[in-house]
Amino acid sequence: MTSIANRVCLWSAAIFGGIYYFGTPGGPLGLLMAGFLGWLLAKSLVETRGFGWAWSIHFLQDVVILFAFLGK
Repeated sequence: MTSIANRVCLWSAAIFGGIYYFGTPGGPLGLLMAGFLGWLLAKSLVETRGFGWAWSIHFLQDVVILFAFLGK
């Protein structure tokens, strides 16, 4: 992966994590978890040159979260 692609992935992680700092779970844990997901999704976009894997990963995560909320 090139230097520019690495920067894009790190910026994506920082922005995605920063937005979710005030989410659930919030604080440093939420920042780290969302930051890792932002990096992973950006890396999948760069490496596959498409959004299929990123969309699928995010969709499956949202399904799990939805069922967790419905199960309460």
